Amino acid sequence: PRFSIDRSSVSLDVFKIQHFFTFRMTEKLSFISVFILIFIWISDIQGQCISGNCNNGKGTYKFKDGSIYGGSFVKYFPHGYGKLMYKNGNVYEGEWKRGKKEGRGMLTFAKGNTYRGEFKNDVISGNGSMDYQNGDSYKGSWSANKSNGTGIYQFTNGDRFEGQFVSGFFDGFGIM
Repeated sequence: PRFSIDRSSVSLDVFKIQHFFTFRMTEKLSFISVFILIFIWISDIQGQCISGNCNNGKGTYKFKDGSIYGGSFVKYFPHGYGKLMYKNGNVYEGEWKRGKKEGRGMLTFAKGNTYRGEFKNDVISGNGSMDYQNGDSYKGSWSANKSNGTGIYQFTNGDRFEGQFVSGFFDGFGIM
């Protein structure tokens, strides 16, 4: 014969071709698997809309941690008026702006305290009042979730302090 075929090189070439296609298929399946896992992970982080229009409208949304928000939405964020029932038992009802408590609202804590007043950027800030579970109450200025500024603390026994507060404590001059 004029030419001969070396069987060892043919089988090596066939092996290379099979390996190439196996690798490419595995690579594609790995990419698809990773994409699916990322999609499931993101869905699990976000929670889900359980009724209504949670994009732009009114609806009910269940967060991954089990907390449930019902109210107005803008671009998937609580915005406008709504109520959030936290998994830990706290409940906030009031105004929202881009997913944060903003404006007037009422926050009832699971342990029995209730705050009514202003919120800024998701924290108690501005004027408001807190009724404590033990019967005491505070009415006045707040900052960073603490009484801060001028206010009146009323004790259950009838005593009261009227004056300045700093970071949740009586401070400076006041009338007892």
